[in-house]
Amino acid sequence: MRGRERINQNTIDGLKKMLFDEYKEGREVCGWALCRISIGRDGVDIINNWKLTPHLINSFLKYSEGFKDEEAEFLIYLLETFARQLE
Repeated sequence: MRGRERINQNTIDGLKKMLFDEYKEGREVCGWALCRISIGRDGVDIINNWKLTPHLINSFLKYSEGFKDEEAEFLIYLLETFARQLE
């Protein structure tokens, strides 16, 4: 069974919290995970069906305001996820 098939409410709740984690490293891990999930069309469907996009947008807006270099990796992960949603 692929990892995407194991995603449940607990996973989604954790990702939503991690998008706003006070520690940059936590946000980066979350961004990386969402980026990896979004690689396949089924992963994009998961993000859309669980209504994660508004959380992604809010997190992007929060951490891109007054941009700091150390936020770049996290923001790039989110941008890649957005791009895959639009494909």
